[in-house]
Amino acid sequence: MFESLATEVEELSIPLCGEALIEVLAIKDRLAAKISDAVSDFDRAGLWDLDSSTSMTAWLRQHGAMTKRE
Repeated sequence: MFESLATEVEELSIPLCGEALIEVLAIKDRLAAKISDAVSDFDRAGLWDLDSSTSMTAWLRQHGAMTKRE
């Protein structure tokens, strides 16, 4: 589903300069916000239950490789 994004990230070369870091960090923040919205929607819909998880947190630990701290 996100093969092109994964390829772009793998092939990404970030120049060693502050301007490049600022730009790529802003992009990372926008992606994190979209992921957060998707997780929230998934949780509200209760879709974690379809995988026999007991909660969204449990689903993220099992499928999202997240730890208890995250």
